[in-house]
Amino acid sequence: MAAIITFSGILATNSGSQWLLGRISSLVNSESQTFNYDQADGSFLRGLNLHGVYFENATTAAQVEQLHSRWNPITLLDGEFVLESLRVAGLQLTLTENPNPPPPGPPLVLEELLSSILPLPIGIQLNNIRLDGANITQNGTDFALNSLTFNASLFGRQAEISNLAFEIPEASLNGDISATLRRPYSVEAILNWQYQEDISDTIAAPEGTLELSGNLDTLTLVHQLSGPAELNSNGSVELGLARFLNAETDTINPNLDLTHTLSPMTVPGAEQLAINSFTLTTQGTPDNLGLNANASVDAAINDSLNIQSDIRTQAFLRGSHLDIDSLALETESGQVLIDGRVDWSDAVTINANYSIEDSAPGSYLALEDSGIALENLQSRGQVEVIMPPSGDMNLSLQVPELRVMVNDRVIAGSSALSFDGNRWQLSQFRLNSDDSHIDIQAEMNSDQTIQAAGVINIPDLSAFHPAIAGTIEANANISGNMDAPVIDLDLLASQVQFQDIVIPELTIVGQNRAGMNELELRSGQIQVPVAETTETINDVMLRLRGQPSAHNMLLRVDSSLGEIRINADGELADGGWQGRLLSSVIDTPLGEWQQQYGSQLQFSSTLSRIDDLCWQTQSASLCLSASLEDGDQLAASWQLTEYSLNNFNRIEAERAIDNALPEPRLVDAAEPSNAASSTQQRLPWPLPSNLAVNGTISINGEASGSISDFSTLRLTTQISSQAGDLYMLGESVEEEEIITSINQFRWPSLDVNAELEDGRWLLQSELQFYQADVEQPDNTQQAMRGRITTDLSMDSDQSLGGNLQLAFDDLGWVEALAPQVSAVNGQLQGRIDVSGNMEQPVLATDIELSDTRFNVPAAGLSISDVNASIFSEDSRQFSINLGMRSGDGQLEINGSLIDPFLESRELSLEINGDDVSVVNLDTLSATASPHVTVLASQQAIDISGEIEIPMVDLTVAELPESAVDVSRDAVIVAQPEEREIDNTATTETSSLAGIPLTSSLVVRLGDNVHVSGFGLNARLEGELDITQRAQATPVAYGELGLASGELEVYGRTLYIEQGKLLFMGSFDNPALDIRAIREVEDMRVGVQINGTARNMRSTLFSTPTLPEGDILAVMITGRPIAEIGSEQDGNALIGAATSLGIRQTEGIVNQIQSQLGLDALSINSSGDTSDSSLMLGKYITPRIFIRYAVGLFETENSLAIDYTMTERIKLQATSGESQSIDVTYTVEQ
Repeated sequence: MAAIITFSGILATNSGSQWLLGRISSLVNSESQTFNYDQADGSFLRGLNLHGVYFENATTAAQVEQLHSRWNPITLLDGEFVLESLRVAGLQLTLTENPNPPPPGPPLVLEELLSSILPLPIGIQLNNIRLDGANITQNGTDFALNSLTFNASLFGRQAEISNLAFEIPEASLNGDISATLRRPYSVEAILNWQYQEDISDTIAAPEGTLELSGNLDTLTLVHQLSGPAELNSNGSVELGLARFLNAETDTINPNLDLTHTLSPMTVPGAEQLAINSFTLTTQGTPDNLGLNANASVDAAINDSLNIQSDIRTQAFLRGSHLDIDSLALETESGQVLIDGRVDWSDAVTINANYSIEDSAPGSYLALEDSGIALENLQSRGQVEVIMPPSGDMNLSLQVPELRVMVNDRVIAGSSALSFDGNRWQLSQFRLNSDDSHIDIQAEMNSDQTIQAAGVINIPDLSAFHPAIAGTIEANANISGNMDAPVIDLDLLASQVQFQDIVIPELTIVGQNRAGMNELELRSGQIQVPVAETTETINDVMLRLRGQPSAHNMLLRVDSSLGEIRINADGELADGGWQGRLLSSVIDTPLGEWQQQYGSQLQFSSTLSRIDDLCWQTQSASLCLSASLEDGDQLAASWQLTEYSLNNFNRIEAERAIDNALPEPRLVDAAEPSNAASSTQQRLPWPLPSNLAVNGTISINGEASGSISDFSTLRLTTQISSQAGDLYMLGESVEEEEIITSINQFRWPSLDVNAELEDGRWLLQSELQFYQADVEQPDNTQQAMRGRITTDLSMDSDQSLGGNLQLAFDDLGWVEALAPQVSAVNGQLQGRIDVSGNMEQPVLATDIELSDTRFNVPAAGLSISDVNASIFSEDSRQFSINLGMRSGDGQLEINGSLIDPFLESRELSLEINGDDVSVVNLDTLSATASPHVTVLASQQAIDISGEIEIPMVDLTVAELPESAVDVSRDAVIVAQPEEREIDNTATTETSSLAGIPLTSSLVVRLGDNVHVSGFGLNARLEGELDITQRAQATPVAYGELGLASGELEVYGRTLYIEQGKLLFMGSFDNPALDIRAIREVEDMRVGVQINGTARNMRSTLFSTPTLPEGDILAVMITGRPIAEIGSEQDGNALIGAATSLGIRQTEGIVNQIQSQLGLDALSINSSGDTSDSSLMLGKYITPRIFIRYAVGLFETENSLAIDYTMTERIKLQATSGESQSIDVTYTVEQ
């Protein structure tokens, strides 16, 4: 007992523990190994702390900066040892091979070893075991360990490791493990692992969970991978590890039976490839591991290639080679089969055979719009690749069979490609179809020497593509080397047509002369559609002379749009082309632009560059500099300087304006006087014929940034024009004479600045102008000034901001935009604030038109006191107010516009006026008092209210062309498109701008409505209800009365006793009820007109009662028909009967014929009353008959003589608007 107490006392004290450590160090240290430490504290009874621990032997050198341990000896009383904590920091471990290894001992028998020591008399519990910062070096290879922590226990033969956490710089692992240390050594484990960094920008760091169960002979595993893909693996692995550890076998040969399933995914970095399903099974040993895979894949390679396929693979991994029994890629219409072997035992060798069969390859090639139809694709071949360790690869590709049907024509081919490490060789390349074929032979050696020959003969291109027609024949031979090839080429293409482009002939001739290659392309009369016209390229010539390392290019193009001449030198170098553009001329309607000096050019995959390229025409110049690095980073600048704005003018407009000016200002001595040459300098989109400008414009701009990321692109542009003039040609009416007028507006400055930076657009502009004195250009008294400024912005999210301001102290410029008005004066002030975004802009508007007046010469109106405003606080509602005076009347328009930028926009207007003059001409003057409401939307337009017509004074001297209606049953043949047919039957004004129109209006005539013309002089009264329904013709109901008036017929005045126009639907065919009378001595005669305007019927009446002929005679001549003796009176009677539509006309005509003693008297009409004529006839002799016809409404007369020579032969002669002589021969049957 005393010894135990004494030993415990030594262990419990620091000095005792130090003494014991010294004794242990002495025992450990020897000639073959060393152990020491720098500092120690603590005790063996509660725990030791060591600093600077070092141990070394023949194979191991270990150094620990700190070692801290704590244990509780009291737990021994409970039959277990508990290590409360153990922390090792700063471990440096170096492992080397033992130069004198000991002789091998007997094989390890794990079960015997464990049985000799287990179970232990006490249990062992290790808590808070931690290793921080370890570096392990073995045979020159370093391995870094950030940390290792775990808890462990051993009770009997049951061992557990919990809270395991293992971290290295690249990855981390944590989990729990338990094992039974008795055969077959059962194991249970759950381990989670994760990589520390993402694999790439698009592929996340992988991580996974592994679950193990079973024993050291057979393990069952379940693994879930996530991150770049979701892959689940499960199955079993037969290790036989227990047998190996117990010396029952000397090898470990695991046998796998695993299934791997991939969730649907898009391949990172290759988003066009989608894996719908994937399953892989691995069965067997590493020496004979069977691989079976099934997958469903969608591959959208590009816009024209989209493949949906199933993939099946059966292969075996046998040591250092992979045998592919079958790899099948199947689509809906075909399959690709591959078999072969990949061997890496020495050199990497690939031997494979393939076959392709597809009945409809076009099903996964997007060729619908290309005009190419592919069917029945067949091919087979062999591939061999050898990649030895030396790096000299050998390649052989044999394609003995290739067949495909293109647009119902079979194309067959074959080829062979090989590379032996020194020479590339293409042999037996041939494509043929019927009488078309392509043959190519080529080889290239490692010293870049080449030898190639090819033949192309295609007599009908349409057989391969329906949109292409023509023939191609070509022969080519290339020899020499890549730096200085010798080219011999002859190509002829005839009658080539692609869609609407026609090339009659194209030739390419290549020759080598004195060591220099010369390649020349020629063509001409090429028809090219441009917009709605067809332009002609009259001649094209491209000539290349030299070698790839140094050559010259000359290009000449002559076309109906202009001419181009380009001369350049260059070379192929550094994977691209670089050279110098020596000269260029571009002659187009925009002017003849000549290059001022040479410019350096460079084009490659990493850099494309144009250095200071400038053209000049007349006084203007255009310069461009640009570079594009790595196909993305752009840096460009451009300058257009002093470009003449006169190029926007029409020659005829300039001359008309100059003729109206005191002295010419637009066409001067500096411009060619020849009209044709001047026209060549004019732009194809000129200003209107009543406008012309004078001055210059300059544009400068820069662009920089990434073209693939618009948000980083920076763009600036400045547009400026100084001291420019705008001339407006107009007309004014002075004392009934049309006078040509000129308005000149001058802008001292026009500046526009646009900028794009960080995805934000900024636009600022300012235009100042004033009206100049045309007669005295130097006059400083300015009639009008104007100013327009804008300050707008749009952010990267398309949000808007800014404003637009207007300031005009006169509006004379409006005359050029609206030639119908003249003498425009007034002021326009306004501001528009912009906010919102592009999809829903918000406009806060405040625009005022004040003190404005103008004339409308065509209507004889002078409009004054015009004041208008448009106001809105946002884009939701705009209020509209307009007031004006016309004549003695005032017109007011008030309303609102709702949501003008949406499809649901609505407009409402209230139009009110009193005695407003609407026309004031010599032949027509009228006023109106409207009280009308207008409601409009995208669905309908509705007009309702009342319009009173207080005054109309209409004098009709002649009918306008539109007053003559075309007969309803007329058939128009070959009617010109630009001419409209006037036919009220076809008039249906039921829509406005495609929007259905409805209306309900009351039109009321006042007391001062007078109409005169064509013998009628009357006052009208009454009112009409006019209704317009959608998709229907307008209808009118109401009555207009002839309150008083006279009707003059053939010089005689009839008094209108009563008159009514009754509207019962049709607005252009009212019913008539008109009664006109004349009193002669004691007789009262008249006509009653009834029917409709289109079918007028008249009857005669008298007091006392008279025959109809006498009534008409008294009405027209003042005498009964028996007293008529002159032909003139007879004509008047017949014309009156016809024009008044009097019934029983035939009886009246017979009475007149008998009274005048004529043999024939008739009224002839070809259909329309306006074509009616009066025919009078008299036999001079029994064989000679004279006819005289006079138009009743047209001043056309004709005289005809009929002479009967025999019973069968008759001679007819006519003289009038045209002359003719006819001979008629009659044959009786």
